[in-house]
Amino acid sequence: MYGTDPEPLGAIDDDRLRLIFTCCHPALAMEARIALTLRMVGGLTVPEIASAFLVQDTTMGARLTRAKAKIAAARIPYSVPAAEDLPGRVSGVLAVLFLIFNEGTSRPAPIRFRFARI
Repeated sequence: MYGTDPEPLGAIDDDRLRLIFTCCHPALAMEARIALTLRMVGGLTVPEIASAFLVQDTTMGARLTRAKAKIAAARIPYSVPAAEDLPGRVSGVLAVLFLIFNEGTSRPAPIRFRFARI
């Protein structure tokens, strides 16, 4: 209806942040979390991510496919955890963001994020 506020989507109403929390779910290995965040949030290509991990493009493509399949199979929700669950989950998200930032600023040619539109 006109004039009504949309229903809240979680503790924090932000599409990009929900995507980061989905990519950084604790059910995924740390490498998968980083790679998914680079791909889905940062907009990097599979070859760019493979280069950062020093692996073949096909290897990284398979890793990303397996991580997405795990999200689907485990029915990991596209959401920011409830406020009471944030303290246990935010450290994993911060670790991924720190590693991406560190990698992006330590290279001779920094990683240029092309934030995907959601």
